[in-house]
Amino acid sequence: MSNIPIDRVILVLNDNPLYLDFWNYSSKIWKVNFGITPTLFFVGKPSVKLSEKFGEVYILPEVNEVIVNSDRDWSVTWALFWGASQFKDDICITHGIDQIPLSNRFFKSIEKYNLNKDYIIGLADAYSNPNWYVSSHHVAKGSIFKKALSIKDRWEDEVKSVFSFRNNYGPMYNTGDFWGLDELHSSFILKNFPDIKLHNGFENLKSHRIDRAYSLDFDRDLLKQGYYSEIHAHRPYKKYKSSLDLISDLCPIYSK
Repeated sequence: MSNIPIDRVILVLNDNPLYLDFWNYSSKIWKVNFGITPTLFFVGKPSVKLSEKFGEVYILPEVNEVIVNSDRDWSVTWALFWGASQFKDDICITHGIDQIPLSNRFFKSIEKYNLNKDYIIGLADAYSNPNWYVSSHHVAKGSIFKKALSIKDRWEDEVKSVFSFRNNYGPMYNTGDFWGLDELHSSFILKNFPDIKLHNGFENLKSHRIDRAYSLDFDRDLLKQGYYSEIHAHRPYKKYKSSLDLISDLCPIYSK
């Protein structure tokens, strides 16, 4: 059990070696430290063992018609939304697999919302753009994910439908592989949902995180006290294992 009002974190992955080992690492923190069920949607055939000791793993087929860049496949990120919609009665949060909470800072900040009705975009200020929201930190019941984003029942049908909108939003990250389509398409749809709540949580989260954009330096005492909001982890996990494991060991426990 957890004193945090979120049932599941939805994580996604494919066989990209930069991220592969983060499931076994992050699922333990989510479950042990926060009491939230980690739920992984893996797109394709995994080449490593995906432990279900701390969470649940679901395998989705690759849909070759929509894959533009197999090294950075936009369709994997859409599995965040499709995955959340599969658990109609659970309150879900979408999240990056290498972006792991270290305190209950964000969770406490959204307690003011009605989690039985609202669709919360938790980092609505991340891009300072009302037409482009990040796909991480969306919080809602699974049934609300399905309704708000008009999610289709079959994964293959859903991802093909989203891909049909790929040319509607102009430049994304100027890479030509439609990386960012998940963010732009979800933003476009959600603007018309009446129960959307835009939560400006990014600046507070960013100012308190251990960020790979800078360094892995951190204060052990502050970490144990819940000062840090999250880690935006260095990759791959194996290269930074000793530091990342120490961070996991020192992270406070918020689950009951």
